[in-house]
Amino acid sequence: MKTWKLEPLEQGKYNHSDNGAGGKYDGKLVLRPSSLDSYIRCPYSFYKQQILGEYGRPNSASQVGTALHFVMEEAIGAKLEGKELSVDDMQRVGVKAWRSYNEKSEVVFHGEQTYQSMANDLYAGVLGLAEALTCVDAVGSESRHSAKIDGHPLFSAMSGSLDVEIPDGVVDLKFTGKKKSNPKDYLLQQSSYAMLRELNGHNTDRLQILNVVRPTKAAKAKADKDGIELVANWHILEMSPNIPYVQHWVDIILNKTEAYAKFEGTVDEKQDFAELLFQGTSPSNSFLCNNTWCSHYTTCPHVEALRDAEKFEEVEMFGAKL
Repeated sequence: MKTWKLEPLEQGKYNHSDNGAGGKYDGKLVLRPSSLDSYIRCPYSFYKQQILGEYGRPNSASQVGTALHFVMEEAIGAKLEGKELSVDDMQRVGVKAWRSYNEKSEVVFHGEQTYQSMANDLYAGVLGLAEALTCVDAVGSESRHSAKIDGHPLFSAMSGSLDVEIPDGVVDLKFTGKKKSNPKDYLLQQSSYAMLRELNGHNTDRLQILNVVRPTKAAKAKADKDGIELVANWHILEMSPNIPYVQHWVDIILNKTEAYAKFEGTVDEKQDFAELLFQGTSPSNSFLCNNTWCSHYTTCPHVEALRDAEKFEEVEMFGAKL
């Protein structure tokens, strides 16, 4: 397998924009640490989003998480300037950000969520985040580290924005549903940040996930019964960087996307090749493979193939009974 060498890219040389997956650099696409996770979860979804730029609507949980990211950025920024945001200030920042995101795009509600339950989750999340940030020794916020990719037909750089930098590593905020996260689920993305930092001369020994957990129905009911404020649980999860693991998946992705870019044929032939090259996952292998979490689910050829296979098995079983 071909190994791709990434070179340091000085901050300021790549100006991130909201154009596509991670903006453009030198006229080509930019690979993001989060897109590596996207590829592992479902290569076909990666292809639709990162290569074709077909993005779906954000779901309700992700919008609350995005608002919490904005709250953390503002709170850390104030702290680095010798100021401090009160919890009330943080709530106002969160609500403003959340409303802004809701105005920009239609929300896909997850499960039994409503706008009111989202507001409750945001309020509880801010209270939990305010507690958690007292344990974070921040030295920077929303800094970007990038690396050049030479010779690839589609991607020219890899770049990631870090939520928080600490003296010897990074902290990334994750807002998750109902239970504490497993650090292994984030090892690839977080190690990608470590690789980008180290390429640009910053030692990275520690990776932390600041995991704010969405309150359960039982916790909400108890808080209502006791007449107390509902505060989201939070955890700081530790892990060590695994840069060879990142290089392995970067090589796989860059080699496959290079093969796709160099394929010569008709539009239909290239689409067929892409569907073979970027095989999708299945509902049995991923809880994200459904119409709630994946905007490509209803048109995914791999899901459709599974449906056809199930129909065929049902016909075979019916015939056997006859």
